[in-house]
Amino acid sequence: MPLSASPTPVADLAGRLLESTPPRETLSLALGECRVQFDTNSKDLLEELKSYFSPFLALDSRKPSIHVIALEVPEPDLGLDFLDWPRDAGKQGRKDSYVDLVDGRVCRKVRTGMQYCLSDGFRMVFGPCGANANQVVNFIISQQIGWLLDRGWSLCHASAVAHDGGGIAISGFSGGGKSTLALHLMRRGLDFVSNDRLLIASANATPRITGVPKQPRINPGTVLNNPALRSVIPASRLLELRDCQARDLWDLEEKYDADVEQLFGKDRFKLAATLHAYVVLNWRRDGDRPTRLEPVRLEERPDLLAAIMKAPGPFQIGPDGASVANAAPDPAEYLDVLGTEQVYELGGKVDFNAAEKLLFNLFPKV
Repeated sequence: MPLSASPTPVADLAGRLLESTPPRETLSLALGECRVQFDTNSKDLLEELKSYFSPFLALDSRKPSIHVIALEVPEPDLGLDFLDWPRDAGKQGRKDSYVDLVDGRVCRKVRTGMQYCLSDGFRMVFGPCGANANQVVNFIISQQIGWLLDRGWSLCHASAVAHDGGGIAISGFSGGGKSTLALHLMRRGLDFVSNDRLLIASANATPRITGVPKQPRINPGTVLNNPALRSVIPASRLLELRDCQARDLWDLEEKYDADVEQLFGKDRFKLAATLHAYVVLNWRRDGDRPTRLEPVRLEERPDLLAAIMKAPGPFQIGPDGASVANAAPDPAEYLDVLGTEQVYELGGKVDFNAAEKLLFNLFPKV
């Protein structure tokens, strides 16, 4: 139920902010089929995002699909009563809050105070953007995801790699090692498609995948077990981490950005591929059986399908500006794309070197 009697309250809120703090810097991004125009009032933020999205800077002047605005301003009090957004199973603490108005949604990050206006005419983030540039990045990506969802794509909790236009998607429950395994496969010359979020769809009966331009966030254990990643962590910290037990490294709350092109070379971050195979990680850290890869019928394994499906979250609105409820994903959408495809379960004990070989062998000769 709307909390304001104004016919266009989100537009009013956003309009007042724009009038007092107009954006004067702009950036154009080519995210596969989706083009993004990004405007801001902060030169520093623009330069940071230009560096982060460097593989995806638009080289032409095509009309943007999405217009996103970021305003560096003191956190405003909009006078709204925000509600907590329900978190995924197993996640603790408050993260996102929201309020639905007559023409869209306003969101707020509980910890940082960053706020967001979402309506048919506005995709705006505002507050201490410079101190929270990662949240501006995530907002741009969430709007790319929303644009693809409006065009029939389905969102997966997955990483992906590709070779010669054919890709393998890797799903698993949070902390299962999707990104770590994808980066192991990068050592074999594969291209990186996506980290943690992936979209699937069919075109002319051919399943396709498209990624998001999010650099992998990796933990120290991933770095220590992959020599290609050593430069991500300062040498002094690496020496400290070598004394940690493997089980402690796995649980360590410490993350680093891994810049794909800096680590593996230019043009190694590709956002689109046809789907060659889909792998779901269902292995165990305390397992004693060898790591194995077995084909499965996804319609008979709702437990594995649950690891694939992903709800879009609070930063999505419909194409007409209507807010989107926190509805669970529809399994039928995923089975329509994956029901007749090569889907595998990776079981047994956690062994990234063994898994790397098994997944690499799924590709035709590379």
